[in-house]
Amino acid sequence: MKLIIADDEHRVCQLIANILPWEKYGIEIAGTAYNALEAYSLIKELKPDIVITDIRMPGYDGITLIEKSRDIDPDVSFIIVSGYRDFEYAQRALKFGAEDYLLKPVSKDELEQIILKVIEKKEAKKEKHEQENNLQRELIQTREILKKKLASEIADKGFRIDPADLPLFGDRYSVFFNNHHFQVIIFQVDHSKSDQEIESVKAVDTILQKTESAVSSYIAEHVYEMLCEYRDFSLVFILNVKSSSGLSFRDLEHLHELATQKVSEYGDWRITLCPGKAVSKIEHLHQSYDEAEFARKDRILRGFGKILEKRLVPSADEELPLFNMKDLENKIKSAVDSGAASDIQNIFLSAVIPPGFSRKILNPETVFRLFRFTAESFIKQFQIISADDIDTDALLVDTERAISSSGSIDRLSSQLAELYTATMKALLSSKRVKDYKPIRIAKEYIDEHFSENIDLNIVAKEAGLNPVYFSSLFKKETGINFKEYLLQKRVDTAKNLLVSSNDTIMAISERVGYKDVRYFSRVFSRTVGIKPNMYRKIYG
Repeated sequence: MKLIIADDEHRVCQLIANILPWEKYGIEIAGTAYNALEAYSLIKELKPDIVITDIRMPGYDGITLIEKSRDIDPDVSFIIVSGYRDFEYAQRALKFGAEDYLLKPVSKDELEQIILKVIEKKEAKKEKHEQENNLQRELIQTREILKKKLASEIADKGFRIDPADLPLFGDRYSVFFNNHHFQVIIFQVDHSKSDQEIESVKAVDTILQKTESAVSSYIAEHVYEMLCEYRDFSLVFILNVKSSSGLSFRDLEHLHELATQKVSEYGDWRITLCPGKAVSKIEHLHQSYDEAEFARKDRILRGFGKILEKRLVPSADEELPLFNMKDLENKIKSAVDSGAASDIQNIFLSAVIPPGFSRKILNPETVFRLFRFTAESFIKQFQIISADDIDTDALLVDTERAISSSGSIDRLSSQLAELYTATMKALLSSKRVKDYKPIRIAKEYIDEHFSENIDLNIVAKEAGLNPVYFSSLFKKETGINFKEYLLQKRVDTAKNLLVSSNDTIMAISERVGYKDVRYFSRVFSRTVGIKPNMYRKIYG
């Protein structure tokens, strides 16, 4: 703390300066004045914590000095020094805010007691001030936590709000919406390099926090209330805007510039700003969100790092028929059957959206549905190989995260190619999948040759196994033995032919591997429960 001594007697100033070891109390003598004008000038310049001053000095008296100094710093503490003849005057000074007074000649013990009292009082005041500041910070933090909670609840409900809930927002969350003019805007973070790995976005949470801080002050000038929800790679602002048209395009440009400057401090990151149109009622908030979210998705076709608004496009249902989904599904089956990483990569890089086809897509949802279909088809094939060795839920979560985080088709393709190639490699390393491969070969051989005179030995040789081990492994993987599987395949094919063709029973019998039609009829009856001709009459 800083101390100023003021007395028109030089020896008194020296006495006070030397009477106590001031550094012991954490006090330094910042200045000495020999009249009230000098004292006032020093107080203005040095902003002292304590002033020891004579009650009467040239210029003006101690009471006036106290009054004028209070305008500079109301917290400065005054200790008055007076003679006996000024005793009553000194007591009056206490009423004007002096901490205490000393009678001349100044006593060391008395001055020490007064100084200790002043220090204690200042420390108590400082502690109280810190407590008040801490309480204020806690209140602010608590309100921010409550606002985040409300934003999350609104998002979980699809941004659909019942106007009757508005009073509850005030009671529960200290959020007081005016029931008019609402808008949703989204700040999306993307990395400029398409080959950036998903794991590298751990810093995104920090980037989002810094982005929120960078734009919140400006947004606050244009709204009654604002909430912010974090969504993996984006900030979703729910705004109770003052203007019926929402934030102007100039406002959006300024916000985009603020956010862009902030994220650029962390590397090659870009911000895409996606506004929904302002709505007049809180119950229509979801409409504004839907527009903002569409614009966010649309960056995969229109590019990221700029301001995007919703545009009119065909529906995904209208665009999907452009793509041969059955052919894609067959390619996926072949890729999984081969187990080759290059085949799986090629599916994502060139088969989902063939070269040149991206220019035909106008709706970003078409892109996402194509890649979701591809992912689900891969998972279906993985499960056929070994359902026990694949965490389907985790794979779907990672797929959706890649879709949400990707700002371009190239980035999405490369991320999913890497994800599903890694999954295929993990599956191929498991014993169960290794066991399944020869069974898959056997089943494919049976499907192609069931109409011929084949037996277990022939099929086991095709699978590369000895018949005994093959028979055991086949039943373990399929749940039925080889003969039952072959029989079921022949009977199921016969049932289809009886219903869908006009072939004779004899012709059908030969097509499914039975030269003796009477034997075929007995096998069919025993398996299905009725003779072939009766089956045709009932189901044909």
